[in-house]
Amino acid sequence: SLLNYMKSIKFEGLSGTVKYENGERYDFQLDLMYLTQNGLKKAGSWDRKTGLNFTLENPVIVKNVSGQKFIVTTYLTDPYVIRNESAPSRFSGFCVDLLEQIAKARNFTWEIELQDTVGKKQPNGSWDGVMGALVNKKAHIGIGDLTINLKREQAVDFTKPFLTTGITILIKKPTPKSLNLFSFLSPLSADVWVYMIAAYLCVSFMLFII
Repeated sequence: SLLNYMKSIKFEGLSGTVKYENGERYDFQLDLMYLTQNGLKKAGSWDRKTGLNFTLENPVIVKNVSGQKFIVTTYLTDPYVIRNESAPSRFSGFCVDLLEQIAKARNFTWEIELQDTVGKKQPNGSWDGVMGALVNKKAHIGIGDLTINLKREQAVDFTKPFLTTGITILIKKPTPKSLNLFSFLSPLSADVWVYMIAAYLCVSFMLFII
């Protein structure tokens, strides 16, 4: 029967040999991949007999920051970073709360140094504000309402965005125009059509005379 044939089928697929036993696939191997800037690389493999086997030559090592103190640079922008003298760090807001949770998870301490602006690249190539503190190595981390753009990304490393505003531009929805019987006349002006008809009549009359 077709069902028995499908159970006994065997072929080579992208994940190796495909064959079934009691309706379940067996004797196969899965590759564990991870994404890098240069594309996908193999980090290991898995099969039912040996389980998970890591073969990554240069594993991604998470630096141990436990017990360290970091200088965090930012600027005031509601609701991300707000001055709050009653708070232990003298600041509060979304980014400060996020920083507190990261510090708690990674067991490090931090101190905020306030800047006037996010930072702008000067004509001489230097930066000011938050960007300047990072580029000049006066701070370890920069937090706040920091938009990723080409110039900033060439100067510092950004994490993955943790918040999107969803701001968009609204335009009026076009209303479909109703078609009429003489829409084919629209490409040319009324004068052109009159001249064409007059020329047609003149040529027809001349041919009739000849």
